[in-house]
Amino acid sequence: MSKGLRFYTAVLSIAVVALWLFTAIQNSEFVELKRQQSELFKNETLDRESFDSQTSKRMNELQTEISFKEAEINLLRKKVDLLEGRIDDLVFEFPRYPTN
Repeated sequence: MSKGLRFYTAVLSIAVVALWLFTAIQNSEFVELKRQQSELFKNETLDRESFDSQTSKRMNELQTEISFKEAEINLLRKKVDLLEGRIDDLVFEFPRYPTN
């Protein structure tokens, strides 16, 4: 049973890292949009109002996605902490080697 909990903890840890990477990618896309926005304003190649509208809509969508992913990461971290506590409890309740 302890191996199962350890496996589940490992899977959750991997999921936390994957979500963290996804959030980092979303953050980099957000930064890239800001960079593109500043370049386009310098070059004045697009209608400013249209671009502002499109960019702010996409940035709001990205910010919402980032917030949800961060909430998921925090939830998974709490689950990992709980599982680690359960594993520690099991180790103390059922020692690996019998004591005399």
